[in-house]
Amino acid sequence: MRHSGETPTGAAPRAEAFRDADQDRHFRDVVDAIELQYTLPSFRAYKNAVLRELALRPGATVADLGSGLGHDAVAIGALVGPTGACVGVDLSARLVDLARARVPAGLANVSFIVGSAVDLDLEVASLDAVKADRLLMHLDEPHRVLTQAHRVLRPGGRVAIVEPDCATVTITSPDRAATRRFTDAWCDSFRHGWIGRDLPRLARDAGFQDVALSGYLVVAEGFAAVDMLLEVSRTVARIEEKAEPAPGSLTAWLDSLRDPAATDPVTATVTMFLVTGRR
Repeated sequence: MRHSGETPTGAAPRAEAFRDADQDRHFRDVVDAIELQYTLPSFRAYKNAVLRELALRPGATVADLGSGLGHDAVAIGALVGPTGACVGVDLSARLVDLARARVPAGLANVSFIVGSAVDLDLEVASLDAVKADRLLMHLDEPHRVLTQAHRVLRPGGRVAIVEPDCATVTITSPDRAATRRFTDAWCDSFRHGWIGRDLPRLARDAGFQDVALSGYLVVAEGFAAVDMLLEVSRTVARIEEKAEPAPGSLTAWLDSLRDPAATDPVTATVTMFLVTGRR
């Protein structure tokens, strides 16, 4: 999940952390963010839907790009069975170490390597499926991931790429101006906050056929879950540090979201765009 390069001006803490996860000041934040997201039922539901879309069969060989803590690679390993295999690829050596340690006993068909998704150290036409999830949004040249996926897939092999389109974020608040100010800033903290809508074009440009687009809604209810999903508190603090000429407007908005006396808990959503294709 880590990617080298300059951090854009105004990058939110989590966006910066995922670009360089191995730094001590980022590592715990990245691990906590991954683990907390899996506590959301809608997050787990979209993960399961992505695996169904890959149509994996026993004996298939699969690569999971940006494999993080290995949750998805382990699930894929169980689906393809002992005659299949899944390799997780991540630039973060520390995440790879954790993922290796978390592979259940008896699941010998799951492995992890430290490597770049834009320069895969995998053989040409060696895989039946490739998956990447919330990786491209952090990269300077996201199209190269699709190009590499096309290179390593066998003819007929399938790809599944998932990215949020951060412009689809919703938060239940009557203050539309403040909500737009937050969502625009959060979206722009990523290298490619709008990349979800670009996935079909990227897949076609890489040479994939039968390209299809679908979407899944991740939902967080209650301030703690919303804050975890969108790091609202930290992003507001970052914006307010530079606020001119009226600092405090987003702080008031934030206070309204976390108000324990509110009749209805705050709810937030973000749409995950899934593109699938065939080599």
